[in-house]
Amino acid sequence: MKIIGIDIGGSSIKIGLIKNKRIIKKYYIPTNKKTLLDDIIKSFDDNKINLKNINSIGCAIPGFINHKKGIITLSGNLDWKNFNFKKKFEDKIKKKISIINDANAAAYGEYWAGAGEKYNSIVFYTIGTGVGGGIIINDKLIFGSNGYAGELGHGGNFQNERKCSCGLNNCLEPFASAVGIEKSIKEITKKNQKIINVVDKFLKNDKLILKAFRKSLKPLATHISIMETAINPDAIIIGGGPSNIGKPFAKLINSLVKEKQLDFIHKKTPILIAKTKNDAGILGAAYWALKNN
Repeated sequence: MKIIGIDIGGSSIKIGLIKNKRIIKKYYIPTNKKTLLDDIIKSFDDNKINLKNINSIGCAIPGFINHKKGIITLSGNLDWKNFNFKKKFEDKIKKKISIINDANAAAYGEYWAGAGEKYNSIVFYTIGTGVGGGIIINDKLIFGSNGYAGELGHGGNFQNERKCSCGLNNCLEPFASAVGIEKSIKEITKKNQKIINVVDKFLKNDKLILKAFRKSLKPLATHISIMETAINPDAIIIGGGPSNIGKPFAKLINSLVKEKQLDFIHKKTPILIAKTKNDAGILGAAYWALKNN
């Protein structure tokens, strides 16, 4: 069985051909909002992908998605509002497709073919410009009543220093995002430094760098501790740029969560680093298509 997974971003589109949970062909094309669908279809021919041999096609798309109807309610990055992506695409290729929010797709991909492969229930956090993610319980991706489940970076009262771009004052995103971590690094070291440039210091237990990371990750740890009791998943999985630090990054988060959680619960909930990296969206879109077509 062959599936196509398409991960549509604001600047590029990642397309993968998947067989037996593994990507056997992958390529990128630039995102042109005006010709996006035609560009994707042309790329199939350019990369010798015969749609007659494809069982399912799934698309991961940023924004608020009505995944049942295939309508993009709002995608700011792509300037789409109430856009019936599913119908438009199916009319062009004469084949059924499925669509899913990109953060949910990343969670689903990690669950299907990454660190969540051996579990039934996970909470997935992706740390980037913002903080997103997904919740999977007993093999079911949870969307909630309005499709907003998995917007893990927003709401609640996790810090009282930084206003969030969403308009709320106490979200964890302004602290735990990559942008938030770098802001904490600047506040504590008095230097502008990217996360990628302080990894060595992090690994060598530099006091100021670790202090900055702890400051930024405490709100995330609080959120995780709530998920451990509210959802009681088999595992917590962390993806996104900062997770490339690897196990020491997970170990730090684990230590912060331990301070906020009952020991017998926390011991049963491992905190893991995502394995699928930049392929999570492709794999998740493919798995969503596999389950729904």
